[in-house]
Amino acid sequence: SAILFAAVFIFWWLMHPEGLYYHEIFQMFLNDSDYFMEVASTPGGLADYLSEFCVQFYYYPVLGAAIVALILASITSAAFKINKEFSPQPNEFSIIYAMPALLLWYMMSNLDMMHSTLIAVLLSLLASLACSAAIRSGQTWRICASLALIPAGYFLIGPAICIALIISTACLIRHKKGPIYIAALIAATAIAMAACMRCAMHPIAEFFYGIGYQRQHDFDAAIMCAILISAAAPLISIKSLNKCGKAIIAIQLAIFAGMAALAASACSSPMFQTAKYLKWAHEDKWGDIISDAENNRPTTE
Repeated sequence: SAILFAAVFIFWWLMHPEGLYYHEIFQMFLNDSDYFMEVASTPGGLADYLSEFCVQFYYYPVLGAAIVALILASITSAAFKINKEFSPQPNEFSIIYAMPALLLWYMMSNLDMMHSTLIAVLLSLLASLACSAAIRSGQTWRICASLALIPAGYFLIGPAICIALIISTACLIRHKKGPIYIAALIAATAIAMAACMRCAMHPIAEFFYGIGYQRQHDFDAAIMCAILISAAAPLISIKSLNKCGKAIIAIQLAIFAGMAALAASACSSPMFQTAKYLKWAHEDKWGDIISDAENNRPTTE
């Protein structure tokens, strides 16, 4: 988590602060109860509201980079803690736990992805931790109370709650709880989704890919892939990897470096060029805009 935090922080602070600035100028946050009720009334609204609250601080690149890095590092840490439930001796250096955060980092190279996706994944993993602790306790009232978070969570954070649904179901099976819990959990979540589809006027596909997870729904499959990987990563047993010693650590570091390089290369898109010009215009750096335009012909793609 510490390595991931440092890498993401440096990436967004020193290399591509224009990506954070782009989100800041195109999102609005109002500290107003009416505005909160308006945003929260949409499925996934709580994640959207928390994201907008965080994005307002992106005006300061160092603060915005720290926020993004903290969220991604927290996702990795939560995945590691969840795995302790399924693997008594997890490998603290395993790249498996960082895969959800690395994938989300790469997806952030598309500026149409809203940062509410990051918030939703983190909240769903935290809900998984709460459900896991309740199931482990064996107390019926705690199990019922924690599992109730999942159908309610669909309305609060959107389809990313599927992470908690999958992990909680696996935890129920591991602790040999009655199938009634699993059936009730799945049924309640399906009812919550159906109720949202009935009440909210949005295309049906958006209820599965997230209403506020992206500006334009042109990479729905990537969103769902990130959600499923976030659910699967904490459940993977890595006992066989622990026997590989230092070699597996080197391989994992190579994978980490490769994913970081992939994210960096993806940030050379025309969208980032536009974001850079917007940032320079705001800072009255017209000379930089002209110089860059002379060296790199602008594109309208």
